[in-house]
Amino acid sequence: MSSRPAPAPIKTKPVELHTPRLLLREARLTDAADLFAVMGDAINMRYCSSKAHEKVADTAAWLAEAMIATPFNGRTDFVIVLAVPPPASASEPQSEPKSEPKSKSKPATRSTTRATVVGKIGCWNGQELGVQLHRAHWGRGYASEALAALLAHMWATTDVRAITADVDPRNSGSLRLLRRFGFAVEREEKNTMETHIGWCDSVYLRLARPAAGG
Repeated sequence: MSSRPAPAPIKTKPVELHTPRLLLREARLTDAADLFAVMGDAINMRYCSSKAHEKVADTAAWLAEAMIATPFNGRTDFVIVLAVPPPASASEPQSEPKSEPKSKSKPATRSTTRATVVGKIGCWNGQELGVQLHRAHWGRGYASEALAALLAHMWATTDVRAITADVDPRNSGSLRLLRRFGFAVEREEKNTMETHIGWCDSVYLRLARPAAGG
């Protein structure tokens, strides 16, 4: 909903970010079917700039243009892979982790193990944050786990001075997530973009780079 800031310099090769339960890696066209379960869901897409995808081909086209064709794929923008099976009772929400898990960055590889892509997270232009997680996995701490890994990676491998976000004020879950990580509201604006649900407002948030040694 905001004007796009200038892309941040990219100094890294594609990497994989590993957390206790997740793998964050570059997007591939073969991820389209999994991501369609996210992007074809009207509830998941309610506060996005585009409506829910109608077919897998829509998601494949979006992947090709919005992630794979960019220099940020696998560097600052990732798909979220569920590396550890969810609990047996998938419908029972779990609390967020008490402490943020550490992540490890590794060179990107082609795994032969079939694992489910459950969303995407990243700074899609090197600076502005975007998060999408299949709603079947909400409430399990996955978004927090992925965001902790992404932020550590961003501060370690880029020169960006801050990470920004543009959130619809009705998207309370995303606002809670970002505030928990220290994102501060800079301003709010009315009618910033007309989408499939009508005119939407924006809450602009910002997280500054931690001070050296902080």
